[in-house]
Amino acid sequence: MSDVFDMAAVMGEITAAADLVETCELAADQNALDIAATNAVIGEDLPAGFSVVGQGALLVQGAVRGDEENGCRIEVSGDVVVTGDVQCAHITANNIYIGGNVRECHLTASGNIHIGGNALATRLRAGVCQQQLDRLQQVQGCLTPALNELIILERRVPLEEARMDRLCQAVSMPLNFSVGQLIRHENGIVGIDLSMFFASIGEKQEKQLDLALAEFFAKGIIGVVARTNRKYLDNQAREIVFMRLLGHLRELYMMVARKERLTIQLKQQRAELNALRTHLEESVPVMSIAGDCDSSCALEFRVPQIEQTEDGSLECSDRGIGLTLRPGPDITYWELQVQKTRRDVLVHQLPQSRGLILRCSAGEVTWSPMDVDVVQG
Repeated sequence: MSDVFDMAAVMGEITAAADLVETCELAADQNALDIAATNAVIGEDLPAGFSVVGQGALLVQGAVRGDEENGCRIEVSGDVVVTGDVQCAHITANNIYIGGNVRECHLTASGNIHIGGNALATRLRAGVCQQQLDRLQQVQGCLTPALNELIILERRVPLEEARMDRLCQAVSMPLNFSVGQLIRHENGIVGIDLSMFFASIGEKQEKQLDLALAEFFAKGIIGVVARTNRKYLDNQAREIVFMRLLGHLRELYMMVARKERLTIQLKQQRAELNALRTHLEESVPVMSIAGDCDSSCALEFRVPQIEQTEDGSLECSDRGIGLTLRPGPDITYWELQVQKTRRDVLVHQLPQSRGLILRCSAGEVTWSPMDVDVVQG
């Protein structure tokens, strides 16, 4: 059992979703595995040269046995848990949990890295947030054009509602396009409110929504309007006028629908943007090593940099804080070098003990010796 984290607990998180877990048996000549979106459990050692990719999580109940000529590679979107030792491997994941020793590896996590044994000649990178920063920039890039289009529609829709009423008043016989709470033809406008319609259909793909809107207009609006204005269907000339006005009504209907869709889209995108920013700014990545960490190891925290410009947009980047452990002036201390920039290097003396926990919060690194009596990850 690791002194850094509860191995049973992190294994349980991967195997808990039974319908999304696949137990994989490796063939003798197999050297690669794509786990797709499932959580995969491999109940044996990974041999040299083996690679695993996918969007799920991975549990290896054994060791990862790469060598200098044939290293192993694991790249998954979920967590990686290895119960044994890991040697000569590149692992990229959300969180990484190693039960044994790590030697000559590159471990990269968007969250935390926990090692239950020694770390030798290994590079550890925690808090790697480039994917989240890219998504934040992508969402922000969608906000501006959507907002500009919405502003235009908010100005245009009232003008078209008034224009629609004038067209109805210009015909020889009065027309009324009211349809309950959906369309109110009164006070000099033909006002359309589709908020209840959108609330009732929930989230749909773009094509499905287009079909739903078209079907609702054809079955839910035209029928009511035709019955209300039946006198226009008794005469061919008036019917032509009526159909032309129905065409204008449909244009207004689709314009209002677009405005409602943009309103919902912007609300969702702003919520995602705020959630991403909060997650990035409040994240506290952790690296913990229960055994020894030799001076050939390179440790790094990645720190997100999010700044709001004068126009309200966000500028996003990240920077690294490098950490190196070296023997101190005497055998009772370690020296921890914290390099924030090329010139900004701080040296701290740590009492030499077996087990170290490092945390990075808001660009500041803190550390503590490990309490071997408390097993938490």
